[in-house]
Amino acid sequence: MLEHLDQTLLACWFQTPNAKLLVRPFDWKGKDPSITHPPLGENIRAMITDVASATNINLPSPLKISPPRPPSSQQMAMSNAFLVYDIPEQLAQTILAQRVWSTAKITFEAKAFAVTQLPPLLFTLIGFTILEVSTVHETVQRTWATQERCENIANIICTADPSFTSTIEHDRLRNAIQTFITTIQVEHVDIKLPGGVPALCFNIMTNNPPSMDPRAWTNLCISLSTLKYHSNMDSTGKSQCMAPCAICHSHTHLTGLCPFPAIPGWNGPTTRPKNLSPNRGIGHGRPCGTLYNPADHY
Repeated sequence: MLEHLDQTLLACWFQTPNAKLLVRPFDWKGKDPSITHPPLGENIRAMITDVASATNINLPSPLKISPPRPPSSQQMAMSNAFLVYDIPEQLAQTILAQRVWSTAKITFEAKAFAVTQLPPLLFTLIGFTILEVSTVHETVQRTWATQERCENIANIICTADPSFTSTIEHDRLRNAIQTFITTIQVEHVDIKLPGGVPALCFNIMTNNPPSMDPRAWTNLCISLSTLKYHSNMDSTGKSQCMAPCAICHSHTHLTGLCPFPAIPGWNGPTTRPKNLSPNRGIGHGRPCGTLYNPADHY
């Protein structure tokens, strides 16, 4: 949520007082922020005010919301995270407990302004000629488990994560890398090509990152995504990250596979953006979306 943010703004966000939340609107189009940010900010403010009122929590007036701003050198991608800050701790915990809030006007996801969990997705692999998840799983593990690759992973982590810089931490790091490699998860993405032929895309995921440092994790994901994954008999996999879902902004699925619209009573967006051609993506079958360079994601 914090990628593509102006670093000066991010530093200011860290210095804001009291409880604060990151709020990410769903169905965010990324158009001219001078046009889109004011109504988004007001809809977020109205939603949180309603939550406070319903739970009898007194709010500061006015409720403070800071919109995202991209780095001055970056004109294309921009974070879609708004900061809600200087709010009562009780209200912050109430919003975080439900996480996703939705009305007819806006749907957003709220997260604490802290690194408590890293995203489980490393990247998506394409290029294999077989649908068996076990083959992809074995290929990825074999590629990472070489001595050279393990040493490279250790160097990446030690360079960015100060908790692993001392010599006495080397055994802990070695064990963390071993756990990371042996517990990776592979998930087939249910995308269809024309004629109903499955697109052979696989999400590579983990719940056991070897480091909780965001910079170390980012550098590790980029490094591993540049490798070629040679299977014994089923071609070679290479990394291609999916563009985020236009509804919930997840990178693990395309818009047509978003699980949120299937939730009973869902008030949020349910269809693809009007400006997105149904012919985009892998082939012309379902679902809509596109693929792009994985380094752009981190």
